[in-house]
Amino acid sequence: MLVLVLALVLVNAVTFAVVLANQRSGVYPIDGDSIGIPIISTLVVSGVVLPMLVLIGFLPGAQFVKRFCSRGLPWCIGLGLLLLAAYVAVGFFALGAVEYWAIPNHYWIATSYVLSFLALAFFSILDARWLLSNRAAHPDAREASHLFSSSQSRAGGRER
Repeated sequence: MLVLVLALVLVNAVTFAVVLANQRSGVYPIDGDSIGIPIISTLVVSGVVLPMLVLIGFLPGAQFVKRFCSRGLPWCIGLGLLLLAAYVAVGFFALGAVEYWAIPNHYWIATSYVLSFLALAFFSILDARWLLSNRAAHPDAREASHLFSSSQSRAGGRER
């Protein structure tokens, strides 16, 4: 989760630096809108995205999630859909910002959003692998394998 939050901080820092540098170098007209608008709007949208990043970061490792998955497939599907919704929302935010900032003199901002999207994609793959492997560790399967192995050891002991 720390990587995703750092990516969000990077996006805000790069936006501030690029917009400020563009204003100082005369890229924006002197009678144009305030440079505070893109800076503040990026901060506001980041505040909306941050709870979803916290959900993405903490949900897969939480103990209650493992208990939910042990209850059966519908619980795992529900958890997967919740994670998918969070990933899709944050991904749309990042890709929409890439499209918005992919204009001359703002490519560094778009690049920071691309990097944050790549980090998000990487963690989505890790979470999908975790969620799919969590079904294999279902308690019923472990209990059945435990019963099977203990019956084999008892049978092996009787043959001697």
